[in-house]
Amino acid sequence: YHDGVFIEKYDKYRSIPKQMIRNKLGLPEERIIIMHTGSLYPGRGAELFGSIAKGFPQILLVQVGGREGDIEKYRKIYQEYENIVFVKHQKNDDLIKYQISADLLLFPMTNKTETFWCCSPMKVFEYMATGVPILSSNVGSVSEVLNDGNSTLFDSKDGNTIVAGVESFVKDRKNFSKKARVALNDVREKYTWSKRVYAIIRFIE
Repeated sequence: YHDGVFIEKYDKYRSIPKQMIRNKLGLPEERIIIMHTGSLYPGRGAELFGSIAKGFPQILLVQVGGREGDIEKYRKIYQEYENIVFVKHQKNDDLIKYQISADLLLFPMTNKTETFWCCSPMKVFEYMATGVPILSSNVGSVSEVLNDGNSTLFDSKDGNTIVAGVESFVKDRKNFSKKARVALNDVREKYTWSKRVYAIIRFIE
């Protein structure tokens, strides 16, 4: 069974204006923010950040988390871009605030991740729980959860497709918001930890 999320942790922030959350986090209130939360290991897609930063200087790309050494590594790689910000690892409650503050959440995992074919990243379900649109690579077992109905997919082997995904978001945010609502409904119906437990119990019985 796929992993899940504690949806109630996200529900308590749902009524708070995004601008208010950004203000407390020190993020610009009016700028479009694309965010990736999680580690920066090889294959997790950080190598794709440059395509976004170069193609969309008006957009702020925020990376939250990762080991200090990896953060410094990518800071040097992307030092020419003023629109990429790295934020250190956060406690879970603060991580949720960051995720909800975004305009678009990025899941750029590639098939260079050894477990791409079978992994079930909790980040995917956290993203779905935010109600924020998702731009995701169409890779491995993640494709069992994310689809064209609840997210926008790109080919991690082709940097042009991630650029196209961001372009479509900028041009048609209404459609992305519609997909985000579908994702939120999907995670409520299928991917909370409680639903996971009941499904496993039913299987055992």
